[in-house]
Amino acid sequence: MEARVHALLRRAGGVSLGILTHGALRLDLAAQRAWLDGQPLDLSTREWHLLRLLLERAGRIINSTTIIDALCGHDEAITLMPLIAAARAGIPAGEG
Repeated sequence: MEARVHALLRRAGGVSLGILTHGALRLDLAAQRAWLDGQPLDLSTREWHLLRLLLERAGRIINSTTIIDALCGHDEAITLMPLIAAARAGIPAGEG
């Protein structure tokens, strides 16, 4: 039964036991840590949450309003482009 659950989780988009994966990118949901090719990524909390949202919805279009709402709700105003640029800076070029 446990093997079947693991197989179903793998088929559900790379989620297994609190780990999201996409290619060489791996996110530990419990520890809120990210790795690329086994190397830890130095991301802020908000950058980590952005990366999580993108991995959870990999292959789907996400509009900016959805991203902003997921990251901070309606109580706080943020500018999305600098956040995306900062997250990209944490991932070596050609890898993301």
